[in-house]
Amino acid sequence: SLPGISSGFGARLHKLGITTVADLLYHLPHRYDDYRTLKPISRLEYGQETTIIGTIWETKTRPTRGGGAVVSSIIADASGTIEAVWFNQPYLVRQLRAGMQIVLSGKVDEHLGRLTLSAPAWEPLERDLIHTGRLVPIYPLTEGITSRWLRRLMKRVLDYWAPRLTDHLPQEIRQRAGLMDLTTALGQIHFPDSQETADQARRRLAFDEFLMIQLGMLRQRQQWRSEPGIPLPRNQAMLDAFMASLPFAFTAAQQHSLEQILDDLVQDRPMSRMLQGDVGSGKTVVAAAAMLMAIADGKQAALMAPTEILAEQHHRSIADLLGNAQDWGLQRPVSVVLLTGSVGRKERQQVYDAI
Repeated sequence: SLPGISSGFGARLHKLGITTVADLLYHLPHRYDDYRTLKPISRLEYGQETTIIGTIWETKTRPTRGGGAVVSSIIADASGTIEAVWFNQPYLVRQLRAGMQIVLSGKVDEHLGRLTLSAPAWEPLERDLIHTGRLVPIYPLTEGITSRWLRRLMKRVLDYWAPRLTDHLPQEIRQRAGLMDLTTALGQIHFPDSQETADQARRRLAFDEFLMIQLGMLRQRQQWRSEPGIPLPRNQAMLDAFMASLPFAFTAAQQHSLEQILDDLVQDRPMSRMLQGDVGSGKTVVAAAAMLMAIADGKQAALMAPTEILAEQHHRSIADLLGNAQDWGLQRPVSVVLLTGSVGRKERQQVYDAI
């Protein structure tokens, strides 16, 4: 529904994951070309990335041996002249008219001993510059979509839609966190006034991403905890016997983590907790103590692992840790079984039966 986007261009944008105006606004540049260095023609040097402002003296085209075309313009300012060259863009002869004031940005090359601008970005001087004379956004592209076309579209969409966005962050939070408002951030991430404002815009949009992830996780947690849970009472005598059976004493961090987990288990809502620690820090033994509380109450516990090797290691560890549970007052033996993708059909059924 945006002006200038046919079904063909719509299909190409779809390949970039762009199907809505919002998708377009958040199709962010992955880098910028810096064309802010404005120099008179007489001071240009080979290999520079630069921007010049001048007047077109003449534009002409000549064929190449391969059947293509080379378009060349002579650009002049008060200090001198330079030739700008484009390959296989014959339509530029109609656009680059003599007498037109123009801004060009690109790399200075050398041809036949003379400095030239090879395939520079350009636009008329009177326009709001988006291709030259600034930090120019470089976007992810697909076949049939050019950087120049996408920048023009993005500028048009930003100018109309960005001011109409409602900022979901209250002003108080933005001020406290030192964040741009959303309209400014989107404008500066696409067409920044400076590298500093581009960085500030990226910080605001990164904050939004983290915020949405956090809100999504909190919503999932709220939904999870709204379901009824099964309280598991704390069996202190069995817990003490388990701790006494270990060849080591719990560290303060292990004890603290276990207490938090046990406090969760006695509640009538599902636990939602992550135990995080380095390799060898004793996470498994804390998990085993929590599993023991389920077993002591006549329930079952499952420990899931990301790989079969790790699952086999945990199977041995849990079997060793809880193997003497009958000596701690449990009225039944603890059955620890291993279920992996490699378990055969007959053995799998035996595991199912045991579970």
